[in-house]
Amino acid sequence: ADPQWQAIQAVQAGQIYPYATDYLSWDQPDPRWILGLQWLATKIQPEIFADFSILDEAHWFYTELYGLDEETFQQQVVPLLVNGGVIEAE
Repeated sequence: ADPQWQAIQAVQAGQIYPYATDYLSWDQPDPRWILGLQWLATKIQPEIFADFSILDEAHWFYTELYGLDEETFQQQVVPLLVNGGVIEAE
């Protein structure tokens, strides 16, 4: 709503994105930064990443690197991904 922001081309083109989050923003200096980078790539280059699934990548990340089981991922992480703007609610 700020008039100064309205002059920015990215705002006019609808290309301003609040950074994705789960427990914390994915732009934090922790292991999940790679998820943030991948998520951002899908936003700024959607034609290149059309076949890429950030949900699949987050699933692999949490189950392989953090050892979460499928049920925990679905019940505890997926809702955070929806609320954090990573994926759309189904």
